[in-house]
Amino acid sequence: TPVEKESRMAGKRIGGLPLPSGVIVIAVIHLDLFTIPAENLCLEAGDRVFLLGPREKIQEVIALFAPAGHLA
Repeated sequence: TPVEKESRMAGKRIGGLPLPSGVIVIAVIHLDLFTIPAENLCLEAGDRVFLLGPREKIQEVIALFAPAGHLA
């Protein structure tokens, strides 16, 4: 899931993301580096977030990453 420039998740720390139960962030591509993120990693526009969890809950999270004011 990409972190868009106007995403509500840009500027949030991994540990503070409002993820539904059963969904975890397993990796982030941040500044072109693939990393297993620590809870204090702050997401920035351009990052790509890799999630693990049930399909229906992943869809909820993708909607959270949509730019503010837009539907995913």
